[in-house]
Amino acid sequence: MDSILAVTDIGSNTVMTKVMTQDGAVLEEFGERTSLGEGMSASQLLQPEPCQRTLAALERQWRRLKSMGRPLIWRGVATAAVRQALNGEVFLQRCQDELDLPERPVALSAQQEAEATFQGAACAFPPGTVLVNVDSGGCSTEVSLGTMDRMMAGVSLAAGCVSWRDTFGMAGPFGPDIMKAAMEAAQKMYLPYYKEVMTFIEQHRSTVAVSLTGGTGNGLRAILQGQQGHHESHDILSISMVDAMACLERLAPMTVAERQRVPGMRADRADILPAGLTIVLSIFQLLHVTEFTSNGHGLRDGILLQMAKEQGS
Repeated sequence: MDSILAVTDIGSNTVMTKVMTQDGAVLEEFGERTSLGEGMSASQLLQPEPCQRTLAALERQWRRLKSMGRPLIWRGVATAAVRQALNGEVFLQRCQDELDLPERPVALSAQQEAEATFQGAACAFPPGTVLVNVDSGGCSTEVSLGTMDRMMAGVSLAAGCVSWRDTFGMAGPFGPDIMKAAMEAAQKMYLPYYKEVMTFIEQHRSTVAVSLTGGTGNGLRAILQGQQGHHESHDILSISMVDAMACLERLAPMTVAERQRVPGMRADRADILPAGLTIVLSIFQLLHVTEFTSNGHGLRDGILLQMAKEQGS
């Protein structure tokens, strides 16, 4: 029986596992929110309760993988919260010491995260596509560009839906002043990289695709599909900036309970989705984007593609 491939992504907001065959067929994807990056902003330390939640989720997901009863090649990767935390390596050592994992999870560098996310995002588009991809996670946002064959440039910004929620107080209702401040702060952070991306877009204007991956993109897509009356979620959706901004402006004055009642809104994203939207939409505004693709492929797909290539080499 051929081995299956699995990656567990220990993110700043969720722990997610994706499983596929070596020829690329996705078997399962599952996970849960643990908010590992919660409370990090002030101390730059992973906090005890989020660490414990994350360890418990990782153990549950590893048990589920083992229960599949098939030979398994597994990789665990951690992203911005672990990478940025002063005690990130201590946490990864706990994963190895306290759980029955086959190997210690690794913290991806900002460059590695951007490259893997870009590879995963690119696989959703036809060959020959030139791509700009934005991926907003819990504690960072990756912006990358390139062709289907390779990422040409990428940057990781220290702005994510969890950190922006905490910094600007967007868990509950917030007004236009807060929205403006959050969007201007994200644009200021991205400005040093703006010209390179704008030049790239102008050079490939007729062929470039703009893609949004990660939980923020998935959450926005689910809400817009819910508004359109779709009963199933699809991995790809073309979205206008007008519709995306209207969604943000609709969510901003709501309480968490009111957001949770919005069709398509996942209950565990109601406190963070508006913060994530302020980041990605501010970047799109800066780049004069009028339409983009919400793309259900991303980091985990990129890591699995890397693993499949390693097995074939």
